Amino acid sequence: MRVAAIHFGKTPDIDVNENNLIALNVQAANEHGAKLIVNPEQSILPLSSESAPIAVNSKADDVARSRAFAKWFATERAPRFVNRIVSEVAEPHRCYVVVSVITSDPHYHILFSSALVLGPRTEEFADGIYHTYHKNLLRGDIYAVQGASPLQPASLEIGKIGVMVCGDYSVPLIARSLVINGSELIAGPAALSSSTLETLKARALENCVPLV
Repeated sequence: MRVAAIHFGKTPDIDVNENNLIALNVQAANEHGAKLIVNPEQSILPLSSESAPIAVNSKADDVARSRAFAKWFATERAPRFVNRIVSEVAEPHRCYVVVSVITSDPHYHILFSSALVLGPRTEEFADGIYHTYHKNLLRGDIYAVQGASPLQPASLEIGKIGVMVCGDYSVPLIARSLVINGSELIAGPAALSSSTLETLKARALENCVPLV
């Protein structure tokens, strides 16, 4: 099985980021035959610039603005992005795509930093969402609450794929639980630097599975 990991430079414009990311996903599937594509953390949101819509400090005004934007993104913008990935990448190329977005729980009015496993629509998965994982270890995610996802893999035609988001890699038992529960590969949408490479290698070696 061919696996692609997407890394690209984001702009302050979410629409531009979405178009660029989808083009890279199509290229990975169409030209390189990838059956699993793993995209970065918060795949189309700019997170690092001063103009980023999500702040990383705890000043009251920044928290309020960040949460208002995150709620809009989770309820209105992210579903459109997910639908495009399913319609333009997963379905036509018969592949699976891991993306990271903000999601909401409307029953409790809370937000999560999440990763979704997307694939071709079926009767069982009518929206193309095969698995949702909420980030546990929050660092700078001032709009979100800590996740409490069952650490179960997504059972796909290509295998059992576990997911953890960004800093969750630093908690050894998260990766271990995913593998104990049957994960044959772990996808980790992340916004990390090269300084974390040795820890990521350790998670893969500890559990004897690839970590993408």
